[in-house]
Amino acid sequence: AQIGPAADLTLSDSALAATQPKSEDLVYAIDAIVWEAGPITFEFTFVSGKAQRLLGYPLEQWTSQPTFWRDHVHPDDVRAAMNFCVTATTELRDHEFEYRMIAADGRIVWLRDFVTVTAEGARATRLRGVMVDVTAQREAERALQESETRYRSLFNSNPDPTWVYDLQTLKFLAFNDAMTQRYGYSAKELHGMTVLDIRPSDEVPAALRAIDEHRTRGLTHGGIWRHRRKNGSIVDVETSSHNIHFDGRQARIVVARDITDRVKTSRALRESEERYRRLVENVRLIAWEFDRATKSFTFVSSQA
Repeated sequence: AQIGPAADLTLSDSALAATQPKSEDLVYAIDAIVWEAGPITFEFTFVSGKAQRLLGYPLEQWTSQPTFWRDHVHPDDVRAAMNFCVTATTELRDHEFEYRMIAADGRIVWLRDFVTVTAEGARATRLRGVMVDVTAQREAERALQESETRYRSLFNSNPDPTWVYDLQTLKFLAFNDAMTQRYGYSAKELHGMTVLDIRPSDEVPAALRAIDEHRTRGLTHGGIWRHRRKNGSIVDVETSSHNIHFDGRQARIVVARDITDRVKTSRALRESEERYRRLVENVRLIAWEFDRATKSFTFVSSQA
């Protein structure tokens, strides 16, 4: 088959133009408010259809009311937004900033505004920009901040010493007031210490083995340990801990409950039972205990 002349494969100018998207179609398709305004009054001369879809005001209202923008910026943001934009425009700087606008239905919409300043010599002649809806992002950030605030409140109000340490360096990353009060170290001192510094020297090897297991397995773990306070006294604690990500680090959070009194009571009971056992075993008489309900001996000393 013979291929025809190259001219036959070339679209005419009119046909080519018909295949190209119109600029207004492109502007309409952008998921943001495209706008143009005067540099002194900030009076809109153009806004794209997204403005009405997002905020609910007719497009004519944007362009017919000279103070539309400043009248609909959130009252808490309008002064800072105006001052920032005026300063940047005067300095002929392209700029971006965030502020809230109040929609026609009363909703609060966060916008990030990217502004380009057009100038002739040292004088701004026109502002063009794109307003992007960042409400979802702002709400997510607010929810995260509230979550962190609740976590911090729970962390600080816990009556038991609680701390977070780096699983690599073993340094304390965070701790609550109960930690400083019960262990006697200041916050400044604890920030320069590792979790091994509150362990008696004879328990350090066991602590390192447990930490190594936490690094590799990361399981929730509980146990009874001895800890050393600043004054040198030793306390028995029951700990519960699990791995977390803290400020981008692999870390572990630990809650330690002082069980010194419980351990002392348990130790005293065991010692008392041991003394009783030795006394009974060494007496020359036969000691016994009989259960009347089962009619059987429950204990008979070795002298029998």
